[in-house]
Amino acid sequence: MINIADKDKLYKTYDHQEKMDRGVYFTIDYNGLWYSHGGALAGPIKRDRLAGLFGGAGKGFMAGKGLFIDEDGQYWLKSPDGQYKVEVEDVPFLITRYEIHSAGTPEQEIDLYTNFDELVFLDAEHPLIVTKEPARGTDVFYVEIRNGLKARFSKSVFHDIVSKCVIEASQNSETKYILRSYSQDFEIMDLS
Repeated sequence: MINIADKDKLYKTYDHQEKMDRGVYFTIDYNGLWYSHGGALAGPIKRDRLAGLFGGAGKGFMAGKGLFIDEDGQYWLKSPDGQYKVEVEDVPFLITRYEIHSAGTPEQEIDLYTNFDELVFLDAEHPLIVTKEPARGTDVFYVEIRNGLKARFSKSVFHDIVSKCVIEASQNSETKYILRSYSQDFEIMDLS
């Protein structure tokens, strides 16, 4: 988790009226921070629990609900009051920490936690996705959280997992790097 003093430095300034003119009620920035654009409360949503509730994290009546992505790739926030357009700069969630069970063994299991402390198992249902991220164009890890909603691995988690969990596998004189979790092998790069 980001501490409050550091988080305040990450908040961006948006033209709330311009966003509202385009029908955008909320923005999730590159760092996974939420912003509201409507009314007197326009600005950053500084309460993680509220942003997490909107994102469908946690337990209770909004768990797995709230934020969704439609067939056109547009994000929406569904609430009892209506449906609101959400602009997302990359993906709505970040993986901010992880736990490894049975490290270094074929039974290795990696549990991932989002910026809202939502638990995701890195497994066949939630596979590792390696792709270029838009800000820097470098390969990074993503994982699907639920129903098309994805999380990007934070830089620190990415580097830590690569240094601790990746195994080297040689096949036909090619070296491949594999991340194993819940009996799944995810190829992360080919350095041959």
